[in-house]
Amino acid sequence: MNTHPKERGQALIMIAFAAIGLFAFTALAIDGGAAFSKDRQAQNAADAAALAGALALTRAADAAAGHTAALAAADASTKTNSFNNDGTTNTVSIYNPPVDGPYAGQANYVQVKILARVTTYFTRVIGRESVDVGAEAIARTTGPTVLPWHEGDALVSLMPGCKSPGQSDDPFVVSGNANINVNGSGIRVNSDCTQNAHEAFSQGGNSSVTVDTEVCVYGGASYNNVSPAPKEGCPPSDNSQYQLPNPVCKHDGFIADLGGGEYMAFPGNYTVPFPDESPAGKLYLQKGIYCLHDGFDLHGQWYVTSDLNNDGLHDSLDEGVFFFVDGGDITFNGTSYINIHAVDTDDQKFPDEFVNMLIYVPPSNRANIKLTGDNGSIFTGTILAPTSSTEILGSNNSTAYHSQIISYTVKVSGGGFIDITYNQNQNNLTPTNPAVSLVK
Repeated sequence: MNTHPKERGQALIMIAFAAIGLFAFTALAIDGGAAFSKDRQAQNAADAAALAGALALTRAADAAAGHTAALAAADASTKTNSFNNDGTTNTVSIYNPPVDGPYAGQANYVQVKILARVTTYFTRVIGRESVDVGAEAIARTTGPTVLPWHEGDALVSLMPGCKSPGQSDDPFVVSGNANINVNGSGIRVNSDCTQNAHEAFSQGGNSSVTVDTEVCVYGGASYNNVSPAPKEGCPPSDNSQYQLPNPVCKHDGFIADLGGGEYMAFPGNYTVPFPDESPAGKLYLQKGIYCLHDGFDLHGQWYVTSDLNNDGLHDSLDEGVFFFVDGGDITFNGTSYINIHAVDTDDQKFPDEFVNMLIYVPPSNRANIKLTGDNGSIFTGTILAPTSSTEILGSNNSTAYHSQIISYTVKVSGGGFIDITYNQNQNNLTPTNPAVSLVK
């Protein structure tokens, strides 16, 4: 078959157009890919630099020093990530405070802008020898603020998951005939456990739980008598944001025998289980910090009080105790009457950070804690034991806690009524740790 003369050379034209298209796609793939890669690199560098600058702000002694340190830290970070602000291949601008946008003029923000030039190889045939890509990041620093522990929930279990083999306690359990009433607050359970019969929150038997706000559970809950019903899927508390206490006792404590079955305890270091006295009697607690290095072991028939003048009231200036238990377990016997109150004054003789802290067990001491007391016993102040197992034992009588109880696991058992009343003015407040975060 003969080709018409007018159709000769059309294949060459089609090949030429195809070659141009293929060249264009190649240019897009290579030069576009290079531009995309540089854009990602610039954004990552801007993010890292903004965070470095914000972190420097948190560590500075004052605003002027913070400004200088933030600019220097951000600049060093961009150079580490290959953006040296040479004015040719890249331009870096660092601001504290930001110069534009929604955070302009706010001193606790650091703004980083990077403009990078990418040399092209194929698109230069159409006169485009380079393309510019830009990135911006803004980071914020938040200084320490004073807040209630764990949003002011009265009972808090910090255990993150299910119990491991060999571990005796689930995250939060209410059993037996205990009737627990939480006034002015609620319960928070950090565990994400949903295992059958080992849920994060478990209430059973003839027990009951009543709270004023809510039972907030990260994982699953099993129950038959909780009012209001637990809320599952709550976000867990961020434990890392809080600053733990660091008490120190500079001298030894001692207990004086007053005769007639009465004793007087004085604050300081104790290297044997407190109170380690016999026979049982009435123990008065002088105001101050008690550093108990071998635990608190209260046998039966004791009467323990921080009410030095027996007037039934708490005298802020002269009464109040803080037990720092860095070794050993804690046991309050059910046949002993307890009336102990945290120090609630912030005068110069007592550190502000310990005000309204009744018992603190540091993370290094994985203690077993048993809280109970004879009829009418009262505990007032925060009980903080982030790695300990705490059991609140009810009896046929009534024990009142004007406390926030924070522990790794919480178990409520026994019988009788257990009243827990949360009042922020009676519990410890904590400064949160400084934090940095990207906002753009």
